Amino acid sequence: MLRNANQQMFHTFKGKDEIKDTDMQKRKTRALLPVGIFVIAMAQIVNHYAVLPDSIHGALMGAGIGLMALSFIRGKFNTANKA
Repeated sequence: MLRNANQQMFHTFKGKDEIKDTDMQKRKTRALLPVGIFVIAMAQIVNHYAVLPDSIHGALMGAGIGLMALSFIRGKFNTANKA
């Protein structure tokens, strides 16, 4: 139980942990785009030097595209303000 009104007021505000979580989530979302590009690039390079079955090549390409799409969907990018 809370001892006084100050403690009760403190619990209604966002804590530092919640703010850190949103920053961490933004960093993770920003990391998905380069990882997706890297997966696609590696699939193309490996397929160039060693013939991969179409199913594996397609799965790697799909995973890379999925990571890139996820970064665009979850990411909150700056948009132009209407004047």
